[in-house]
This record gives sequence, structure tokens and C-alpha cells, in this order.
Amino acid sequence: MKLKYLIVEHNRVEAVLVFSPLLSHDDVAGRSKVTSAGFCKMGVDGKWIAVGTSASLNCSAKTNDAEILNRFLSAGDFSLSTNRTNRDAPH
Repeated sequence: MKLKYLIVEHNRVEAVLVFSPLLSHDDVAGRSKVTSAGFCKMGVDGKWIAVGTSASLNCSAKTNDAEILNRFLSAGDFSLSTNRTNRDAPH
């Protein structure tokens, strides 16, 4: 089952929100500064996959969102503080 996700910025720190597809991205985002949004699911290899676009926010998944989801959710890295420019740069 695909879930929805947001990556929001608060005080220069990014946080990941993963939630039910029954809720809208816009409702969950509230007044947060959204850096990306889309849909996610866990792949057969146990890694998160991020795809798609939030119609309610007119915002899409970014290139490195899966990496951020995996770091934040799988490894419990709750201190993620990369900025959008750095995470979208090619590696």
C-alpha cells in the first residue's frame, strides 16, 4: 500500500511525515514549509521508495527523497538537517 509523505522544514531542520492516503497532503502540511511531497512505500528489499506529486500542494517528490526517507525512518535519524540544495545535488 502506498502511503503519502511530506518533507517539511522547521528552523532549518527537515522532518519527514508519513501518513495515510485518506488524508490530503495540504491538510497534513498545515502551515509548514513543505520542501517536497509525494507517495512512498517499502520496496521488496526493505528500502523506502518515493514517487509522485501532491495535487493539493502542487509539489513533487525530489530526487533524494527516498534516501531521506530511508535515513529518517529506517535508521531512526531524527536529526536530519540537510538543506534542499544539498540533497538535490548529484552525488
